Amino acid sequence: MATRLAVHRFAQRTLPALLCASAARVPDRAFLRFIDPIAPSAGPRDLSYGAFRTLVCRAAAFLDAAGVGPGDRVLLLAENSPEWPAVSLAAQSLRAEPAALFASLSAGPAEEIARRVKPKVVFVSGPAQWRKLAAAAGDLQAAGLRAVLSLDPLAAGAVPAGVNLADGRSALGDGAPAISRADLEARAAAVTEEDPFLLLFTSGTTGRQKGVRLRQRSIVHAVDAGAPGVKTTEHDLGLHLLPFGHVAGHDQFCLALAQGHSLAMISRKEDLLPALALHPTYLFSVPLVYDRIRGGALAKVAGMPAPLRALVTAALAASERVRVDGSTALADRLLTRVADATVGKKVRAGLGGRVRGLFSGGAPASTPLFRFFEGLGMTFVELYGMTETAGLVSLNPFDGPRRAGSVGFITPD
Repeated sequence: MATRLAVHRFAQRTLPALLCASAARVPDRAFLRFIDPIAPSAGPRDLSYGAFRTLVCRAAAFLDAAGVGPGDRVLLLAENSPEWPAVSLAAQSLRAEPAALFASLSAGPAEEIARRVKPKVVFVSGPAQWRKLAAAAGDLQAAGLRAVLSLDPLAAGAVPAGVNLADGRSALGDGAPAISRADLEARAAAVTEEDPFLLLFTSGTTGRQKGVRLRQRSIVHAVDAGAPGVKTTEHDLGLHLLPFGHVAGHDQFCLALAQGHSLAMISRKEDLLPALALHPTYLFSVPLVYDRIRGGALAKVAGMPAPLRALVTAALAASERVRVDGSTALADRLLTRVADATVGKKVRAGLGGRVRGLFSGGAPASTPLFRFFEGLGMTFVELYGMTETAGLVSLNPFDGPRRAGSVGFITPD
């Protein structure tokens, strides 16, 4: 039996180069289907690979005008949106270092980190996030802050005099200045594997936020091993719900970018149902989300009349014996059909009807959780990673073998 994962070496070895390659190959394919929290019922805001490349070109023009270049930092404090990775990739294409903070950070830690980062440009989603940094604005300006880009407009005078203030529409919207596609490709070609990917802050196990400096080679190697392990293809639609403050949110995004597949993106848990209505083919989340799905299903079983409840409970146990333990007993196989018809069918429908894989990371998944989904015929892939490795260290491969309580095989990288 193999003890290490297979790898797939992408020809392009930096994220800006992967962006340019995918946008050139499938410019019209949907890349990001974003459920806008302002109007979630209005349907997704769709960006093709070509449109996302244009967004990166606009962000690069803004950062370039602010004087951002090699050695500079761009601080990002915002909820997930297409603009978040566009600004990050624009900074990377300029060989600058994006610095990511969790949008949920309170003002104290956010301000303290910003002072350490000393950004030339700050990107925020709106007034609520800027207020976390406002008290440090004067010191940040003295340390080199040149511009603040806020998706939602800030009030006049919100930033110190001499600091350029721009909103998302003027800097990133239709008609905003943009570098050319040829310029982006030339800049991407100049980025090396040793150039910055991300300065990512994590509390680890000791509480204080620490900055982990990741190079381009780190994230590309993670994607190299992740692609064959999870068996996603360019035809997949993944549900992207993990924040860009977490390395796993970047791993999923970068895998999609490299392969050319699509992502249904949300910025808050309240928009999960509209995203599932887009019929994703896989989910990538922390075990807590899957625990809630399992808990909801079992609660419905518990509410059934006693004879039916006993039958379905026995059927779920039998489905685990068949699909996890390898039972071939006729009674188990017949009961597995009952489990599929009564519970599996409803769970699949609740997840959009097309999910073929559930990927879990960020915390240990319990054995009952693994057995529940695998018993219903839904491949449950547990992964392990670290911020310091840009994510992936090991995983239970999609095409097996997978084992409860294990994070599988390590990547040769």
